[in-house]
Amino acid sequence: MEYTENNYEFLVKDLKYLGFDSSLNAELKEMLGTEADAFELEYRASIQQEPVEAVLYFHRLTPEGYFFFSKYVLSVSGRKHSFYVFKGRGMTVKEAFNLLNGRAVFKQRTAKNGQTYNEWIDLDLTIREDNGFKPRLYPESYGFDLSALIDSLMIDTPTANWDRSMLIRSLEKGNLQTAFIRQEGAHRKVYIQANPRERTITIHELESPALVQFESKTNDEIENVLADGKSRTKKLKDVIK
Repeated sequence: MEYTENNYEFLVKDLKYLGFDSSLNAELKEMLGTEADAFELEYRASIQQEPVEAVLYFHRLTPEGYFFFSKYVLSVSGRKHSFYVFKGRGMTVKEAFNLLNGRAVFKQRTAKNGQTYNEWIDLDLTIREDNGFKPRLYPESYGFDLSALIDSLMIDTPTANWDRSMLIRSLEKGNLQTAFIRQEGAHRKVYIQANPRERTITIHELESPALVQFESKTNDEIENVLADGKSRTKKLKDVIK
C-alpha cells in the first residue's frame, strides 16, 4: 500500500541519518505491514572493530497511524544506555558509541519555545539510572571553548586533506581524533578528545612518539614515518588545561 510505503521511506531516512545501515530495511518493511501498534528491531554491527548491539523501538499512536522511531538501546562492552529519538533526530549510533566509551558529544537542542541552544553532553559511567547512565550537560555558559583550546595548544589537523573545521566537527562528535601538536619546530602525533567537564582537551600520547622535523617533510611523509611507531595509546597524567 502507498500508505505503508510512505511510512517505510521516511523511517529509512531516519535510520540512515542516525547511522543505522540498510541491514534493517527488509525487516522494517515487513513489520510495517502488520497490525501491531509497536515493534522492535535488533541491530548488530562493529564500530572501530568493537561489536555493538542495539534494540530499536517503533510505535504508533493510533491503529491506523504512522509508525515512529522512538528510541534505541545501545550496548557496548557490557554498558547499555537508552537514546531517545524525536522527529528522526537524536544521537547517531557513532555518537552514542563514543558516549558509552566515556567521551563527550556536542549537540544543538531545541527548547519548548522553539529556540535552539548548544550544549556538550557526556555520561557518568559510574552512576546508573533507569535509562542507563547519568547524563551530564555543559551549556555554553559553562565556559568550554574548543576552538580557543585548539589554538592555544597549537594543534594541527591530521593530514593536508583536513581543515580546521573538520577537526572541530570530529571532536564534537565525540571521536578520539588523531592530530599533531607543534613543539619547537617539530610535529608530534597524538590522539585528542574534547573534555568539556575539565574545560580542556585530553591528550593521549603514542607509547613511543616520534618527533619529525616538519620543515623538511610533507604531511604524507610525516604520516608514513609515524605509522612505523607503536599505535597503542596511554592517557597523559598531566592534562594540559
